[in-house]
Amino acid sequence: MTIMGRKSILIVSLLLFGIAMIANPYYFWPHHGDEAYELEVGEPIGGADDAVPIESLPSETARAIDEALEAYESDAEPPVYESRADVPTDGIPSESGRPAVRADGTDYVLMISEVDRSPPLLPESPLVRAVMGSVGAVAITLGAVTAVTGSSRLTTRRAWAIVTALGVVLGATIAYDGGVHGVAITGPGTGPLDAIVGTQGRTALGVLAWFLPAIGLVIGVAFRRRRWRDGSRHVGEPLCVLAFVVVTWLFTVPGILLGILIGEEAQ
Repeated sequence: MTIMGRKSILIVSLLLFGIAMIANPYYFWPHHGDEAYELEVGEPIGGADDAVPIESLPSETARAIDEALEAYESDAEPPVYESRADVPTDGIPSESGRPAVRADGTDYVLMISEVDRSPPLLPESPLVRAVMGSVGAVAITLGAVTAVTGSSRLTTRRAWAIVTALGVVLGATIAYDGGVHGVAITGPGTGPLDAIVGTQGRTALGVLAWFLPAIGLVIGVAFRRRRWRDGSRHVGEPLCVLAFVVVTWLFTVPGILLGILIGEEAQ
C-alpha cells in the first residue's frame, strides 16, 4: 500500500472514530442531568387510620397508584416521572408523614423517591460524556489537520484548533440539552468551594473543566516543541504553566502526555 493510501485510511479512520464518539446513543441520550422520580408502594401494612381508599382518589392519581401496585406485584420497575411536580398526588393528604392508600382491602404506604435513569451501555456521568466529547474533538481535528497538512503531528497552533473544536462540541451539546445540566462536572454541593463561588459558580467551573484536557494537550505539544527548554522564555511563563498544572493535574496531565506523544518535534 502506498503512503498516500495509508494516509487516506488514517484520515477516514480518525474522522469516523471522532464522529462515533459523539454521534452515539449514549451521548445523545436526552436525559443527561435530568431528575426523575418514582412512585412506589411499600409492603402491605396493618390497618392505617389515615389510609385513603383508592376509589376516592382523582382518576389520574388512582391510575398512577394502580400502575405502582402492578409494578410491586410483578416485581417490575415502578412508573417514572420527569419531575416531582409530575407525580400525581392529588387527593393524598400532604401533611401525612407516611401517606397510605387502601386497595382491595389492603393498606399500602406510598413512597416518592428520586432516581437515576440509566442511559445505554454506560452509567450516566458528565465526566464520561466529557471524555467522549474530548476524544471525539481530538480525533476529528487530527483527521482534518492530516487532510490539510499531510501530517498528523501537532504544532502548538494546531493544538489550539482542538480547543476550538471542543468548544464547538460543548456548545452544540449544551444547545441540544437545553442547558448545562448534562455537561457540568460537579460533585456534591457541599464544602468550601460552594462558600467561595456559590452553586452557579461551581456549575460554571464544572463546564469549563471540559477544556482542561485540551489545554493540557496544548501544554504537552509546547513542551515537545521545546518551548520552555531553551531558556529563551521569561521565567514567569513556565512557572505560571506549572502552577496551573499543579492545580488542575487530574484533568490536564492526560492531555499533557498525549500532547508530548503526538506533538511535532521542533526543527
